Amino acid sequence: MRSSLSLGRAFGIPIGVNWSLLAIAALLTWTLAAGLFPELYPSIHPVTAIVISVLSVVLFFGSILAHELGHSVVAQRAGIKVEGITLWLLGGVARLSREPETARDELKIAAAGPAVSVGLSVGFTAMAVGTSLLPFENYITGILMYLAIVNGALAIFNVLPAAPLDGGRILSSLVWMRTGSRTKATTAATTGGKIIGSLFIAWAAYRFLILGDSFGLWTGLIGLFIIQTATQEQRARQMTTKLAAVTVEQVMRPHPPVAEDWMTLGDLSQLLGGHFTHSAYPVRSFDGHIVGMLVLADLNYLDPLTWTHQRVMELARPMDRVDVVLASRSLDQVVPELRHGGEILVVDETGRTVGTLGPAEIQRATQVANFNPPVPPAPDRGVSPTG
Repeated sequence: MRSSLSLGRAFGIPIGVNWSLLAIAALLTWTLAAGLFPELYPSIHPVTAIVISVLSVVLFFGSILAHELGHSVVAQRAGIKVEGITLWLLGGVARLSREPETARDELKIAAAGPAVSVGLSVGFTAMAVGTSLLPFENYITGILMYLAIVNGALAIFNVLPAAPLDGGRILSSLVWMRTGSRTKATTAATTGGKIIGSLFIAWAAYRFLILGDSFGLWTGLIGLFIIQTATQEQRARQMTTKLAAVTVEQVMRPHPPVAEDWMTLGDLSQLLGGHFTHSAYPVRSFDGHIVGMLVLADLNYLDPLTWTHQRVMELARPMDRVDVVLASRSLDQVVPELRHGGEILVVDETGRTVGTLGPAEIQRATQVANFNPPVPPAPDRGVSPTG
């Protein structure tokens, strides 16, 4: 889930909102202005009801942000980079750069969000009790009561043992601790997600078809989201398990021709006999060091007629934009760490370039994941610079 509008940073973490947040904001504001606050304060003016409803919704979204910051701050303490937090239609999402390395870290990160929500609920309850003792009627008590209730509900909902909810992460970490198997842990959490999601949908159908309550459809939407996300997580874990059985060396394109930095594209084309057999080529400087990588996908905009005067080094990606990985590493370790995507330079333990790896080769890995013998390199894809 990506942000449509940036709200700045907190604890060094980019904060944003997705446009879908506007839909739930409008729905919540209408519900409060037309229902809750007129019931609490029968003499309230409609304009006042709208104003305090908007304030309540903004503070509620602030509570969701605090919940996600709870996850994020604990993740940062565990050495995990948080790429950003996005508020959207169904709540908030904190995007972590990688998964926790231990079950204990996963448990701490997962539990931090609900803990923040519980703390907010208790705090708002105490403040509501305090303001209710004032010798005059005020709307602050109503706002605080609402925030106490929704934060409590948020905490309860999130500790349900269902992926992708926090309770699913907690369940996963506990199973991981007990069995030592992350695959079994994910299976337990995603199974819980499918069961609870199905119960949500069944409850929504009952409310809509039997009771005629259309608001129950919202519960069904949440249930559908839980099932879909749990299914995606299960597939992702299965894929990770398969990638763990494949090393970079098994699927890379070995021994790519090396382009000299002084060459033009025309020179390189002639050296290769008019066909580019790799999708990327390391670029070597005069002193023998690899200083960049020429990626064919970056050349699509060039007219082949200009290749005679286009120098390789001018078009190559510098090394600070190239991911470099060891040939001996497994793909499940490598893929989450890639920073630049696209083509990857593969080296051996001595730092010598031994191959390249691209999106096509990573995709191939899923087809050879269960192979025990060495896997032959991918077939060459001949590409003529002149079409």
